[in-house]
Amino acid sequence: MTNPLEHPLVADETSWPQAGAAPAGSASKEIHLAPVCEALRSAFQPGTIKWQHAMALAKVAVRYHILSGAPIFRREARCDALWLLGRGRACVGIRDTQRRWLQCRSVHAGQWLDVASAWLGDSFLETAIAETGVVIAYEFPVSDVQQLCRKSPAIAELLMSVLANRVRSSTESAHDLVARDVPGRVAKWLLANAGRTGNDALELVMDRRKRALAAELNTSPETLSRALGRLRHLGLIAVDGYRIDILDPHALRTFSGWGPRGESAEPAA
Repeated sequence: MTNPLEHPLVADETSWPQAGAAPAGSASKEIHLAPVCEALRSAFQPGTIKWQHAMALAKVAVRYHILSGAPIFRREARCDALWLLGRGRACVGIRDTQRRWLQCRSVHAGQWLDVASAWLGDSFLETAIAETGVVIAYEFPVSDVQQLCRKSPAIAELLMSVLANRVRSSTESAHDLVARDVPGRVAKWLLANAGRTGNDALELVMDRRKRALAAELNTSPETLSRALGRLRHLGLIAVDGYRIDILDPHALRTFSGWGPRGESAEPAA
């Protein structure tokens, strides 16, 4: 990791500036903080972080440029900071005893790479690798974040919400492995990652290798292909190269057992 950039101090603002505009009275160098703030705003959703709190965090951030294929951080290395992806995409996972890469998840811009390890004063549990072009990652030293939390409890509350959502997501993933077969897990993943195209239609473009997605869903590439084939045979999806159209979102939700609005459906007694 190279090229950490120092950020200038900026007077706090109480509201977010207009898109593409720098805060009133800011100098030209201060615009470097704006991308950090935007990444933070995305990272704390569905919560809302105030502009002055985002600015306070941005001031302690260190920015890194990482080339595709290079590690952002490595498993078992000492972790003393929170890590946020600012641009590009990264894959997060581990290597097995035979040094084969097992991807656990894919992280996009505006998402946390690791928001938990530093609080435990422990090492990283996973390795993060830059996946696309030049990736920008932000490091927030946990000692600085702790000071900000003491000064502004609202920041601590937002971080608690992020951690709570992580725990909930991990619990749901564990339940999926027990309660859902591979087609059900694939259906849920499609619903969670598809975007709307109008008239309630959903579609997505696959932006990762099949092997990586299979590892994320705890299956093999061959089983993943069969699961997609089953969903296609049932008329739930259409596949055209890397593009997948969800033809019947309601039926796919029912098939996945995810509930009518994305909630986890409980089986009948």
